[in-house]
Amino acid sequence: MTSNALLPTGSPQLNVDELTVDPLQILRCDQKVFRCAPIMSILLHILAASLAASKYYLGKHVIENPSSANNFAPGAQADIEREELKVALTAVQDSVAVQILLEACLPLPDEEKGIAGDLTLKEIQSLICSFVHQMFITDPNLAKLVHFQGYPLELLPITVRGIPSMHICLDFIVELLGQPEIEKQVFAVQLIAHLSKQYSLPKSYSIAKHALTIISAMPGITSSERAEFYVLIVSALELLCDAFPPLVDDAVSILVNLGKVCTYQNSVERNRMSKIVRNKYLLKRIHETYQRIVKHSMLDRKLF
Repeated sequence: MTSNALLPTGSPQLNVDELTVDPLQILRCDQKVFRCAPIMSILLHILAASLAASKYYLGKHVIENPSSANNFAPGAQADIEREELKVALTAVQDSVAVQILLEACLPLPDEEKGIAGDLTLKEIQSLICSFVHQMFITDPNLAKLVHFQGYPLELLPITVRGIPSMHICLDFIVELLGQPEIEKQVFAVQLIAHLSKQYSLPKSYSIAKHALTIISAMPGITSSERAEFYVLIVSALELLCDAFPPLVDDAVSILVNLGKVCTYQNSVERNRMSKIVRNKYLLKRIHETYQRIVKHSMLDRKLF
């Protein structure tokens, strides 16, 4: 009854069996639920119970329906595969639930502005971050799966500050940084920057140092017409330098080299105006970031 009351008007009614088979159906509720903290808390309790019931149901189904009645290798192998499929299905359910909840932390275009709207959004973000924290603690592999899938970069400040278990990401962030897709590399650099700011640990410093080495070794920084991605990388350098001042020299070297590449390409490719426009914006961000890094790294004159 409670689950059906949260659904939009005209939606098909749900029962316990349907929620057990597909617990994500509860997240198809009215969008107003995601902006009402008391009801959102109820929704999260129902979601947690539905996910747990689904795991129990799948486990029981595998046990009660073995592949064969004997213990020969083919049947045993089939049971192993069924168990792996069950684990994969539950992991997908959990990761999709986390992704949907994280997206609910972002402000909507038509959302009410002002103090009341901001406080409501922060309360919702706090509830969701606490829920996701419990899921990450229960299954640390879920944190790896969610971050390899990726999510909007705007959420990184929210997740890193609001989810205490985000330090788990330090265990696999180097592997994420080594992925061939430029989008995942940018996400990894941004994640490393925010984690370094939140957790200024020796392990974070080593990872940040490694990230700067990877960035400086990227071949043809703007040859692929991806200046928009490097704008995001440049913005992460300031956070890294703020967290670990010894990295200032490496970050400045990257900015100088990147600026030289942009300037050179602008001078030899005048017939490609779209690329020049992107490079000019990137150059502007490079100059601004360089100035802020240098300003923050200077000694406070009041000491003298």
